[in-house]
Amino acid sequence: MMTVTYYQILVYIHLLLFVLWLGADVGVFMLGQHFRKRAQYDLPQRLVLLQLFVNLDMVPRSAWALMVPVTLTMVDAGGWWDLPGWALVLAWVVGGVWLWLVWDAHHLDGLISPWVFPTTQNLICFGIKIEHHFTANLAISCPALGISDFDALPDIHTFAVK
Repeated sequence: MMTVTYYQILVYIHLLLFVLWLGADVGVFMLGQHFRKRAQYDLPQRLVLLQLFVNLDMVPRSAWALMVPVTLTMVDAGGWWDLPGWALVLAWVVGGVWLWLVWDAHHLDGLISPWVFPTTQNLICFGIKIEHHFTANLAISCPALGISDFDALPDIHTFAVK
């Protein structure tokens, strides 16, 4: 009988989040391309595309909010990086709050609420800045994650040529 470890479950969830993030992002991009074609679609059709666009966009936003805590938990469970328990708890709290903010902003979209929406909008903007910070500082973060052999990483120009 084959047993599935905690680490294997986390790897599966991590890959699933990546596929959901990337696949839904491509879907959002494609819907956005069709939404822009004013001559091809009349207003009611474009409004339906916009509704699909907005709802589908929640998949990559949700996946991204969960990606950081799942990844940190995965690398700790796999023995790749020994994180203290408080760091994992903090990652899950931040990820949970981020996920709540993303969905809160989605549900409050279009509502005028001087008490809730501006605060939520500011926190979403802060979350986007955090996302950009993580993405932009990947090269700086690699040594902290134990990646020191940068020659083993794929060359970015290889992807640009394809």
